Amino acid sequence: MRIKALFVLGVSLMGLSLISLYQKSSNAYASSDGGLASTSTGTSDVQLIVQELVQVENLVDIDFDNGDGSNVYVPNGGDVSGTNVFCVYYNNATGVDLTLSSTRGAGSGFVLEDGSANAIPYIVEIDEGNDGGFTPHADSATVNYPNMADLQPNCAGGTTNALRVRVNDTGSPLGVPNGTYTDTITYLIAPNP
Repeated sequence: MRIKALFVLGVSLMGLSLISLYQKSSNAYASSDGGLASTSTGTSDVQLIVQELVQVENLVDIDFDNGDGSNVYVPNGGDVSGTNVFCVYYNNATGVDLTLSSTRGAGSGFVLEDGSANAIPYIVEIDEGNDGGFTPHADSATVNYPNMADLQPNCAGGTTNALRVRVNDTGSPLGVPNGTYTDTITYLIAPNP
């Protein structure tokens, strides 16, 4: 009889311990209940996790232009270029990594194609801060820009950057047939404060 009573008591205590652990684990923070008295004080911690986010904004399609506004390349008419002024939002800091890639695949270089195996290479340059200081950005290269982003979304903070694409009026553009040559640049922004 004694063994049976001890067994029932042991099982009961184990059950109470499990219930107690369950109740405490459901309160993942350091909350505390108040004691039974004429007044009672308890606490509840409040937690909100804000996700780290980045966003590239204000992107437009870029048309090459050699200065006359016609968007038509004329051999021996000079270099052609086009620019996009864009913004980057980052809710943690101003430094981000930027990877630019062509549709041809990583490391293939920036190349315009006409769909018939004719190709024209082009150069991509970034101006962090949009102050006229363009520097080359290689295809699929990840570059840290410490001041590219703004802490305000929707270009509201006034921090802008520029991407310029350029075809030099030498070499392959002079030897390709007429037609429409295209490519797509993909922007990948990653946090890097």
